[in-house]
Amino acid sequence: MKIKVIVVPLFGIPGGGKGSVIANLKKMAEQSRDISIIAVEMGAFFRERSKTDATIKDIMDSGGLISNSMVNSIFEDLLNASVASPLLKAVELKEKMIVLIDGYPRTLPQWEYFLDYRCKKVISVAAVFIDLAEEIVMHRSNIRRICPKCGGTFSAEEHFLCPHCKGSEGIRRADDLKMERRVKVFKEETSPVIQEAKNIFDHQITVSGKDTMLASEEVWKFLQML
Repeated sequence: MKIKVIVVPLFGIPGGGKGSVIANLKKMAEQSRDISIIAVEMGAFFRERSKTDATIKDIMDSGGLISNSMVNSIFEDLLNASVASPLLKAVELKEKMIVLIDGYPRTLPQWEYFLDYRCKKVISVAAVFIDLAEEIVMHRSNIRRICPKCGGTFSAEEHFLCPHCKGSEGIRRADDLKMERRVKVFKEETSPVIQEAKNIFDHQITVSGKDTMLASEEVWKFLQML
């Protein structure tokens, strides 16, 4: 069976709902006979790396960006490994493999590297843009909590204790504490990338991050048509 691999970067303001949309799309793919979803989540990778790398931890805690050269190298390694993994594990393959990219490219140098990689590998690319007002993002970052026991994420407005394990009140993520700085960096560094991406991709969709389930359903319909 010939497998169609499509790389789909998700662009949007930090805290705009990309992670929730990816999680919903994964669940939808589990029920699909034709589409499989693989996610390359750069933020999650670097949060894990920051536990053992003090330099990366300092950059992330300040709301800054990791160097372009490091991010480009890790992106390529993660993408290649993600696409190859189902083949190596001999899992059940479906006709269409959607590789969702969260957190890349975020700067113009990363964007140029991504375009070169796209041409070199001759891969199909589509794009998803998730829009959300800055004030909503700031509110979400203020109420988001992560459980130090099970790692689950929840809203402090909706739950006092972690709804996943009932074991903790939760703590704020380090990058949420720097959300104002992260949004400023997004406006300066990533907004130009988004404008470039909107001008170049033939296949793209823009959804609102206010209702992430509705956004997920719209994106799913879009992915089915690729």
